[in-house]
Amino acid sequence: MNNIINQILELNIFIEQPLVLIDIGASGELHTEWKEIAKYSNCIAFDADSRDFSTDTTNSKFKKLHLINAIVSDKEDEKTKFYLTKSPYCSSVLKPVENELSNWWFNKLFEIEREIDLDNKSLIKVITEKEITYVDWFKTDSQGIDLRLFKNLPLSIQKKTIIAEFEPGFIDAYEGEDKIPEMLIYMETLPFWMSDCQVKGTQRISKESINKYNLNTNSINLRESSCWAEFTYINTCLNLNKRELLVAVVFCLIKRQYGFVLDICNKLEGQIGEDLLNQIKNNVLIELNIQPKKSSIIKRIKEKLF
Repeated sequence: MNNIINQILELNIFIEQPLVLIDIGASGELHTEWKEIAKYSNCIAFDADSRDFSTDTTNSKFKKLHLINAIVSDKEDEKTKFYLTKSPYCSSVLKPVENELSNWWFNKLFEIEREIDLDNKSLIKVITEKEITYVDWFKTDSQGIDLRLFKNLPLSIQKKTIIAEFEPGFIDAYEGEDKIPEMLIYMETLPFWMSDCQVKGTQRISKESINKYNLNTNSINLRESSCWAEFTYINTCLNLNKRELLVAVVFCLIKRQYGFVLDICNKLEGQIGEDLLNQIKNNVLIELNIQPKKSSIIKRIKEKLF
């Protein structure tokens, strides 16, 4: 499948308009699903907690990579309070809700080590400074403010984004956080459908009981309960141009949404060369263990011979 993805992304349209990827809360490695498209992409990655975030772009696989070690939010304040927690993956501009978190096994990860004031940048200001007029793949794990960050993008960009990934919660982990119901309601107003919802969680047991019975990670044998979820939304592709439809093909191939790739191919008829369109279709059919129609194969052979 890599060959057809490369063939699409080597078209002139992507030389002129490379993929734009946004990763908010990029502690650790950048998104693994971006590895095969990195060389065709401009990526902007944010994280305010520098403990597991490097700003070294020397060995970047991206066409262009902007690493920003700063708070990104929907506000224009020059300084914003930031809560550094025991785990860098739980640090947030929102204060952890100690009373609620104390009922869960992973409560120690949210313990506040210190509060600091950091420079704040709104997402809209950053993309304006970078002269970005479109976003192809938006991924955020911002510990409580995923939805408001996406809404900080102009509505015209939101509607044209091909993939949007969020990680909101079911439980009250942060004060005033964007939770799952708000995200579900808002995304219903935009041209997206939900591709994935992977529910995550931890064990329901209080800090008091953990200490009282001297439990640790090696001895615990409790079932997990639902605390948060990883959502992937894909654009419905109803009002997209040729470039955006091709981006959707690439991303849906990566996501293995082969049925939707075939739907997009129907929309691309007459917009791209028949040979490329047939290659996309045939790659998908092979993945589905369906033999491509011989007529299309014979036609391609005849074109090459004559």
